Amino acid sequence: MKKVTGILVVLLLATIIGCSSSPIDVVKNGVFEFDKTRVVGSALEEYEWFSSSDWVTVPTETGVQIVQVVAAVKQDKLVNPRVVSCLVSFRFHVDGNKFELTKM
Repeated sequence: MKKVTGILVVLLLATIIGCSSSPIDVVKNGVFEFDKTRVVGSALEEYEWFSSSDWVTVPTETGVQIVQVVAAVKQDKLVNPRVVSCLVSFRFHVDGNKFELTKM
């Protein structure tokens, strides 16, 4: 659980710049500020505690684009088996090529 918290805290601190017009692609292809060799998409999709992940874009009433990643958590990694998924959300800045972690 400390690893999950660590990764999510790092995501919170990261400001990412992408080069795609699709919000999901911008997030997936974005890199961590502290380590430009690690891509956000592969970090979440290849994370050892997640068995699968689904990416969706959700517009808010004010027009802000939110990219959500819902990841299924591997049951053998859980202390509390009632927890079965993890939600990570990214909010886009006005210029459309930067995003930040908004909630977990």
